[in-house]
Amino acid sequence: MLEYEAVLKRPCHLDATHLTAGEVDRFLDHWAALVEPVVGYYSWRPSIRDADDELFVDVAVNGAADMLVTFNIADYRPADDRHVGLGIDVGRPGDVLRRLEWRPSATTRSEFRLR
Repeated sequence: MLEYEAVLKRPCHLDATHLTAGEVDRFLDHWAALVEPVVGYYSWRPSIRDADDELFVDVAVNGAADMLVTFNIADYRPADDRHVGLGIDVGRPGDVLRRLEWRPSATTRSEFRLR
């Protein structure tokens, strides 16, 4: 959550989304109420090329995630050629939206829509 907050509050992202820091806080509060905590029983390190993102692999594997969602797909390539992969799809946000039966829109009311 701290990384999401830090990234979403970067000036370039606030400008692009036309949100205030307070609106980001409200969004994250709503989102935090919906997420399911994951207990890390196993560590899969080293599994990917970007050591800074290993934490997300651990959470995804321990939480039986269907997909890791990121704009940085290259960061999640196997650590070396001998490693076969995570066993979890890695995709961009658009990949997730294409999998959904319901899609958010500007006219849809949602907990994530800022008021």
